Amino acid sequence: MGMIFRFSKEKPGNITAFVLVVSFLPFGLILVFGTDTQSITKQDELLMVGGFITVALGFVFGRSTS
Repeated sequence: MGMIFRFSKEKPGNITAFVLVVSFLPFGLILVFGTDTQSITKQDELLMVGGFITVALGFVFGRSTS
């Protein structure tokens, strides 16, 4: 996984890249099979999963220094 995102020597980057790839699976499943119920809507489900994707993308492609 680290070779894809060019993190071959960085363990946190490899873990984040794995989480990023795995997070797209529930996102796709919600898009295809998600239904609206009284307690939770499809939009709420996507927002919950999308939060993980946003944080992972920020970590992978964010600046390394402030």
